[in-house]
Amino acid sequence: MNNLFGQPQGGQGPQNNAFFQIGGPQAAPPGHVPGQALPGFPLPWAQHFVAQANAQNRPPKRPASPAVSDTSSRPPSPTSILGSDTAASGILMLGAPEDPRGPVIKHEDLYYENIVFRAGNTIFKVPRFGLPEEGVFSDMFTLPVMEGTMDGMTDDNPIILPPEITAYDFQSLLRTSHPLARHGAGKLELREWLAVIKVSTIWCMDKLRARAITQSEILFPASFSAVDRLLLGRELRVAEWMLKAYEELGRRPMLLDARERELIGIPRSFKVMELRERSVRWAEKRHGRSRVQYDFRRKVKELFADDLARDRDYQQ
Repeated sequence: MNNLFGQPQGGQGPQNNAFFQIGGPQAAPPGHVPGQALPGFPLPWAQHFVAQANAQNRPPKRPASPAVSDTSSRPPSPTSILGSDTAASGILMLGAPEDPRGPVIKHEDLYYENIVFRAGNTIFKVPRFGLPEEGVFSDMFTLPVMEGTMDGMTDDNPIILPPEITAYDFQSLLRTSHPLARHGAGKLELREWLAVIKVSTIWCMDKLRARAITQSEILFPASFSAVDRLLLGRELRVAEWMLKAYEELGRRPMLLDARERELIGIPRSFKVMELRERSVRWAEKRHGRSRVQYDFRRKVKELFADDLARDRDYQQ
């Protein structure tokens, strides 16, 4: 009788059975016919299991390397696809190398010229292409260059700005007008816009000046008094700020205090008092009318004409 491993009873134990030789070398017994079950493995599924286990223990086959001269796996070149007679083949020749011995030329659009400015003790080197195209800049680079003069070409020979224009002023101007200075700089603060008004007024840059005035008015803090706006208007020659401030000082019920009189000066303080007095007389002659209905704006233009005229854009 055979045991569970297909061996006669009393034979050697299962340690000699082929089941325990998976993955190891197995020599077929003499007279073994291929395809038949090995001794000790009469069941077909067991022989299949052994073959599968042996296959898993073998190292994987490496793919054969292509020969050096084998070009079957390379993609065809564009010229071989298009052919030399097609219209598209000419596109591939646009980037053809030029003769290095030929003349060197500047690109008509992508060759940027830098200009060096000096404001105070600070020098600025900025591309010419982004500078404002109005005011002093509109004529700066159209004037003929005299022999031996190369201002703005090097750090040692910059274009020197007027002494009243500080480095902060010029920096603020560039931040509003030059694309490279604007990039990543964030929004300008009130102080910077006021500096732009100053520079644009000196250099007759009307468009930029109007923009700076508008932006400054947006950023005026609520704590700005009429005297604050008056002083800024006088300093920067903004007629509208002066006109509104004088009108407010004349219309309000409170008189000028000592500090306000000191800030705006004695002559202008007397004119504000005159403005208030005229409004009172006007109301007295018109019974039932309030002095706040007086045409303060018209009288301000008359009393403070000299101040308002400092703004060249002012129109009466």
